[in-house]
Amino acid sequence: MNVRRDETGLIGKMIVVWLLILAILAVAAIDAASIAFTTYKLSDVAAAAASEGALVYKKAR
Repeated sequence: MNVRRDETGLIGKMIVVWLLILAILAVAAIDAASIAFTTYKLSDVAAAAASEGALVYKKAR
């Protein structure tokens, strides 16, 4: 009978731990996607700036 008392609420605690793990993974996934999107966008802006700079340099010469 003592074993039952020790396990009281164990499922609830496991659910809370799994929900916390899922929340951390979700935040990490959102953060990784945000970093990837920003990197892609900055790469596109840098390429456009380089092209514009080359065009201005070509016209100035």
